[in-house]
Amino acid sequence: MQACILRSAFRVVTEYRSVPGAKRMVYPQVRQSGCLKRPALRRKPQLEAREFIHVYFTKYQMNRGRVMGKNLEKAVALRNDPEMHYNCAQAVVCAFAQDCGITEEQAKAVGANFGSGMKMAATCGAVTGGLMVLGLMGVEDGPSVAGFQRAIRDNHSGCLNCADLLRMNKEKGGEKKPHCDAMVYESVELVEKIIERVKAR
Repeated sequence: MQACILRSAFRVVTEYRSVPGAKRMVYPQVRQSGCLKRPALRRKPQLEAREFIHVYFTKYQMNRGRVMGKNLEKAVALRNDPEMHYNCAQAVVCAFAQDCGITEEQAKAVGANFGSGMKMAATCGAVTGGLMVLGLMGVEDGPSVAGFQRAIRDNHSGCLNCADLLRMNKEKGGEKKPHCDAMVYESVELVEKIIERVKAR
């Protein structure tokens, strides 16, 4: 799972170089883990953050014989947009806006108050955003909705609340931005799979 990569396979480290015209660079710090072995991708200091993440995800998917879903690709682009901030809920809903028959502006407005755990460190915006998308796509059956939440809970020590997720991430020495990005990507991929499964019935 892509979120597993971001969460435990590598940490994204950002730094600025004192080179004229240099932009924010990203370097992967990869360690051996249960979900991914050290990739062959070499450091690419010429890539900007959003470009590196796109390249990394694409390479991972190709190595696994899979193609990144269009919704996940959209979510990655949104979370790394240097000109506009999308909170976790907005990034998830906007990634599916076209499929849901709404504009990106409408999707962004719908998710505005669900970032940072509904702005009170409650349920993670990536989770509430995923539930919104499932509803907009007509997925309302209990097993699918419960399964979505259970899958995320199982990956995060039984937690869905923003405060708990951030606390555990901090205790592990993780940075907030990569953690929240990973939550978004995990939610988007789960929603993609649920929608595919429902359509196949």
